[in-house]
Amino acid sequence: MKKGALLIQHPHSMYRLASVNDARHIRNMLRSLFGRRLEGQPPAPEREEPQVPALESRHAIGRPIERVPVSLGRYEKLDLRHRRFEDMNANKAAFIDCDFSYSVFERAYFHAASFNNCKFIGCRFYDSNLRGASFPGSDFRYAIFHRTLLDSNEMVAILPQEPNLKRDMLQNLRANAAETGNFRSQRTFVLAEIEAAMDHELRALKGIEDYYRRKYQGFFPKAQAALKYSGLRFSGLLWGHGERPLLLVVSAALFIVALSLINLWAVLPRIGWEATGSGLKVFEYCFQQFWGVIPDIKFRGYLLIDYALIGLRYLYTGLFISVLFKSISHR
Repeated sequence: MKKGALLIQHPHSMYRLASVNDARHIRNMLRSLFGRRLEGQPPAPEREEPQVPALESRHAIGRPIERVPVSLGRYEKLDLRHRRFEDMNANKAAFIDCDFSYSVFERAYFHAASFNNCKFIGCRFYDSNLRGASFPGSDFRYAIFHRTLLDSNEMVAILPQEPNLKRDMLQNLRANAAETGNFRSQRTFVLAEIEAAMDHELRALKGIEDYYRRKYQGFFPKAQAALKYSGLRFSGLLWGHGERPLLLVVSAALFIVALSLINLWAVLPRIGWEATGSGLKVFEYCFQQFWGVIPDIKFRGYLLIDYALIGLRYLYTGLFISVLFKSISHR
């Protein structure tokens, strides 16, 4: 008898054959479902080590900066107008009677260089370094500075003589100082700018020069100039335009003393000189009124003085907060 028939007839053999067939069927089904996907999956790439550029290709990385070699040199009476100077290195160089008018300087380095009687009319400076450079007798009218390092005292010394040009140049220098984070120089430029603006308004009011006589004719232009000049002058005396905090204390003390003298004139006929403590009690009354402390009404003078002292208290509080905020924001 055949082996296949015997297996079919024997019940245990039939169960074992069915089990083997089922196992093969399940294995073939799993292989058909996942075998192709596993076989088609590419092997994981191996981690590559960073490649070091070859020696002959290293020179191509980056582009070398081409600088004009003018350091430690001496140059006289050169006509260099309408030119572009990029990455110019003039360290400790000397230029005498040279004309750079209407030129553009980008990333120029003028450390410890000297420019005697040179012209920089209408020039533009970008990302340059002018610290330590000197410009005796040089002309910087209409020059513009952007993100340029420079000495404030040196630049103030070479400002144009015309008040309006001086004011415009100082405005640009102040903005440039803010860009570079040099707030100490910014304070210097602000004060010089205000002085130039006052000089400009005063000349417009007087009308001595021909330029101001032609531009500021009639009553209203002169009245406007007078108001601007008076406002700038009062701001300078009151608190130094916000740049001299010590003037806040000085001006407040002067106001209190002046108002105390006016109150003393009203209090003396009522209580006498000895009762006022030689005037010190009246001064104490005014100071307490200014400071917000309830004073002794025995030494009260004119009611209008009390209102003035209260108004000054709020005015100086606002000015003090403004100065404090400016000093903190510049740190």
